[in-house]
Amino acid sequence: MSPLPLYGRRLRNDPFQFVSFTLYMEMSLHTHCFVRKITSIGTIKASLTREMLTHYFKNISHLTRPQHKMDKSPAASETAPKYKYIEDCERLERYCAGGFYPLKLGDRLCDGRYSIVQNLGFGGSSTVWLASDQKQQELVAIKIKSANSALKSQEVDILKHLHPHPLIRQLLDNFIEISPNGAHNCLVMETASCSLTQSKSLAFHGLLDLRIARAIAADLVLAVQFLHGQSIIHGDIHCGNIFLRLPTDIRRMIDPSQLYQKFGNPILEPIVRVDGKPLPAGVPTHIVGPARIGIRSDQITPTYLPIMLSDFGSSYYSSKTRRTNAYTLPHLVPPEIFFLDKQNDKYNLSFPSEIWTLGCTIFEIIGSGGPFSTLGGGILQDQVSVLGKLPDPWWSQWESRAEFFNEDATIDITTGAPFQDSLEERYDWFVNAARRRSDMEEQGEDEKKAFLHMIWMMLQYLPSDRATIRDVVESEWMQKWAFPAKQETE
Repeated sequence: MSPLPLYGRRLRNDPFQFVSFTLYMEMSLHTHCFVRKITSIGTIKASLTREMLTHYFKNISHLTRPQHKMDKSPAASETAPKYKYIEDCERLERYCAGGFYPLKLGDRLCDGRYSIVQNLGFGGSSTVWLASDQKQQELVAIKIKSANSALKSQEVDILKHLHPHPLIRQLLDNFIEISPNGAHNCLVMETASCSLTQSKSLAFHGLLDLRIARAIAADLVLAVQFLHGQSIIHGDIHCGNIFLRLPTDIRRMIDPSQLYQKFGNPILEPIVRVDGKPLPAGVPTHIVGPARIGIRSDQITPTYLPIMLSDFGSSYYSSKTRRTNAYTLPHLVPPEIFFLDKQNDKYNLSFPSEIWTLGCTIFEIIGSGGPFSTLGGGILQDQVSVLGKLPDPWWSQWESRAEFFNEDATIDITTGAPFQDSLEERYDWFVNAARRRSDMEEQGEDEKKAFLHMIWMMLQYLPSDRATIRDVVESEWMQKWAFPAKQETE
């Protein structure tokens, strides 16, 4: 997820500052060739008219709205109650039979063991809450699944199989809780500071100290190596599922008043039906705004490491499951997803597909954005813009290729495709140039060469040509820069 939603609110009173931010973050893929020529915010102010701003915000506005996965809950019916919009919250219509658990602050779960103290966020089929564990005297995170989710999930089985591992967010407890909306599977997890996505969004430039970034990349690679060694594919690797650790002193703040004093009181928003009628049973009276207990990416210290890889809801055993649908973010999907043969195992999503996603994520950890974007067109278009022509038979099977490219896969300007970059040009813009603009340490030429070679091995079009996780671990960049940085931070 882009850091835009947070800054969309924070900077809405200064649209020129907001535009300058979005231009040199991931969204600048549209215009970075132009922005390279801009030397000051004054130039932007002079050149962006009201009409240009309106057009720009109209085209990026979908990125500022919460995105939800499709669900099959009764809330999708035309007769379901409608509620007044509340910014940055779960779908209120999901508080229905088969939907979310209607929690409020102070509620106790599992026979009183866990007391709810704050909201941490939500997904398409679950909400996540911060709770105090009265038995262990520490804070925990509880993921409460919707009632129409399976009570016995593969996620729980996989987490139990992986327990314990220092780089995997641990499942501490699992129980079923009954609400007016049904039976809910509750997963008690280690609590965390915040995800890497959230941490990046708190810093204007979205960058990490280079030593910390190397160490986090090393942690992530070792976590994936462990998973693949267990024949498990995570299925949704991205910075939003990489979590920083919560310092011990904060983890022991089981008194809500201490927590609120440090991070602020919970924000409550009343839930109101559009038609003014009373709320149905199973709908909470208020929404609790997600807590902000994170840290800016440029302020991360070794205290917050090693990372924890989280959210195994899309994970599966490669030997038991044949996966043909990608559940990761659009800008991270591998190209084979568009050419899967559902009749046989050719281009089945497996370990090589995860290597592609891992490569994109490592690129984003080191820089301010990833190598590909869905802005201005489809992700496949951008992949070809960066990596060149698709191999046959994919190229001939891609029916819309003529809308963007000539047959030799060069940009045809008559079709309106915006630009064409090499992987090194994307690197220069999102890694070293971004660091230079923010007065942060850059990768030297030797490190840059080794880093790009590793990423290039991970982003080969054909799955059979891609690096394995062992190849990544043994790569020059991991051995000379990433692993030594990890050792320094331990």
